[in-house]
Amino acid sequence: MSNKSKLQRGRPRGTGKDDSPLLRKIAVLMIDDDSLKMTTAIKRVLNNTELKPGEMPATVIRRLQHKWKEHGPAFLAKERQRRTNLAATAINPSVIGANGENSKRAAQFIKEQEQKSKMVNSPGVRSALREQMRRAHDPLEQMRRAREMLYGRTLARRLGAVERQAEAWRRLIGS
Repeated sequence: MSNKSKLQRGRPRGTGKDDSPLLRKIAVLMIDDDSLKMTTAIKRVLNNTELKPGEMPATVIRRLQHKWKEHGPAFLAKERQRRTNLAATAINPSVIGANGENSKRAAQFIKEQEQKSKMVNSPGVRSALREQMRRAHDPLEQMRRAREMLYGRTLARRLGAVERQAEAWRRLIGS
């Protein structure tokens, strides 16, 4: 009997889904923040990615972990090489132009991009984003927004009364 006619035992091989765009994004995150661990980077990428119907996040995370262990170093090397090439292209006068003005503009552009990146990743901006997320999920904040939307109506007045009661309880409890 040939091997092909025999039934294979055990778990079937994967579907061969092309996860290379997600793996590239994971590599970018891990190079940007070298303290980032694999699973954290995967979860951040998945937060910004819409899953297909029927896909469970835990399953996708596990699949990406497996693929990252196998192909991750290659994606990191490609991303590092891409960044090296980009930096060399941005600063190399032969690519930009022979005159010094273009290279000065390119150096200024790179400097501005680095400053923007530092500003966006600063602790102050991160804490402001955390505060915005907390407010977005705070029931009192949701009642305030609903009241603003219904301003001038009876429901808005009732929500205002409930809001004041909740605020009084919050002060009384001390949280």
